[in-house]
Amino acid sequence: MRDILVQNGDLCFGTGTGDFLFAEGVEAVKQQRVRELIMPLGDNVSDPTEGSTVFKLVKSDNDVLKQIELKREIKRIIKKDKNIKSDSIVIIADKGSIVVSFETNAGIKAEVEV
Repeated sequence: MRDILVQNGDLCFGTGTGDFLFAEGVEAVKQQRVRELIMPLGDNVSDPTEGSTVFKLVKSDNDVLKQIELKREIKRIIKKDKNIKSDSIVIIADKGSIVVSFETNAGIKAEVEV
């Protein structure tokens, strides 16, 4: 798996070449899942099913039902990637921080913060 590398919201280019740099393997998987988690659902006009309701849920009242809904939405997005073992997904949402851990089908463990 390969994706154009993005760091701090900016595309990354090779020094002196101007060519795109790429995230590969598990780094590409992590980058793609984070991008979909932070993109509001429906913002991509070419694919209105892309994105999530994560930030809408984070900004709403922080009750138990919202926490369950938030974790369900994160899991839905992470499970979309067929490179991730769906039974390996662990979500920790605490005080404005969301950390998602998972394992790829290749056995590589990864963690992302949203």
